[in-house]
Amino acid sequence: MAAPCSGPGAAGCRLLTLALLAASTGPGLADAAGAAPNPGLGTVHYRLEARTVSGLVPGLSGAAMVQMMGGQGRGADPVSRQLELRLQSPQRPSQSPRAEHSIPAGLGLGTPLVLRTPEPVSAAPLDVGEPQAPRGRLLIFRGCGEQAAAGQPDIVDLARLLPEQRRLLAALPGQKARAAGFERANGTIGVWPAGDAPQTLNANASLVGDHRVEGNYSPTIRFAVDGGHDFLPPVQLQTQASGAATSLRWGAVSGALGYQAVVSGAGQQEGDVVIWTSSTAPWFNSMVSPELDAAAAKGLIAKGVLLPPTQTSCAVSAQAMQQMAMGFLDFKAFGAPLKLAAPLKAPAARPAWTLALFRQSVVLKPLLQGQNAAGEASTDAAADPPPSQPEQAPAGFPGGLPGGLGGGLLRWMP
Repeated sequence: MAAPCSGPGAAGCRLLTLALLAASTGPGLADAAGAAPNPGLGTVHYRLEARTVSGLVPGLSGAAMVQMMGGQGRGADPVSRQLELRLQSPQRPSQSPRAEHSIPAGLGLGTPLVLRTPEPVSAAPLDVGEPQAPRGRLLIFRGCGEQAAAGQPDIVDLARLLPEQRRLLAALPGQKARAAGFERANGTIGVWPAGDAPQTLNANASLVGDHRVEGNYSPTIRFAVDGGHDFLPPVQLQTQASGAATSLRWGAVSGALGYQAVVSGAGQQEGDVVIWTSSTAPWFNSMVSPELDAAAAKGLIAKGVLLPPTQTSCAVSAQAMQQMAMGFLDFKAFGAPLKLAAPLKAPAARPAWTLALFRQSVVLKPLLQGQNAAGEASTDAAADPPPSQPEQAPAGFPGGLPGGLGGGLLRWMP
């Protein structure tokens, strides 16, 4: 059997391997894979991620979940705001590390936020032996339109992974722990909130105002957030059955650089995962980093990866919807970041600290096949049952990738 990363699709397959690995680990992988930072430089990095989340927000009641899945009611989706903070320093304090972030009243949290240093964890080795080959396929649809473009879906057979791809796949769950362990071994980190889950704030919470970060392993960081860099407004998105397709319509989000939508769900055939993305670029080139700025967004719009900020509609193709009984929509609006640095004391000096605030507005909601916003079945969809077998992949599409994670893979999709 031909190796899935050989032949015409080899370059794309390798790119896909790297893209999925980077997407699944998030910040810290580049540091873990490269040389250790030089503590002598002394630059401290502070990162803030501010998200506005609509739809399946934390704490949503069971009744509200059932209502959303049934499409009942036309009220606005529930909205919350989330904030994550991360202070990374090459310095090691002589005493227990401590740092805190004094916040403006608009955040509604009262006291300063304590940035806690996680307990050390052992970094598991990358070599995980010879894991069992995954089963199933990825069926990938791309682009807005009620009908899928010719040659879709792209199909990836997960059973044809090369041995090294299987090892990478098996190692993915531990990548974040290894990256965090590397950072702790080369300095000090502080995070808020503690644990893996982001902190959920009031829907009206605001970052606007004066901020101060101080501790015993970093210089004092003073900065202000203006209204142009506050939480993005929530996405007002409506879904509607259009025959067997599903149309998406939303209001333009003030301050957005661009949009991307992904729908994923289990396929008709056991083990299959169906993915639809609004991007027209090949899927392995359509990953979008949360660290997006205006220049990068403009380039991604030109390549078909992002939808432009002026676009307010898209459609999930009938063929994609027919392949999954129920999918989950992940719609993102990307906002311009705020980037600051401490003044330089000499022309050749490095800043004592840098700061980056990244912003997104996200919609997470279920999509049911053939159902409109009022919970009524589409007669067109009912008259056109899904095919029992998807069309074949176009020749030359790379046949292997380190995917097949099911829910784990979908969790890290852009």
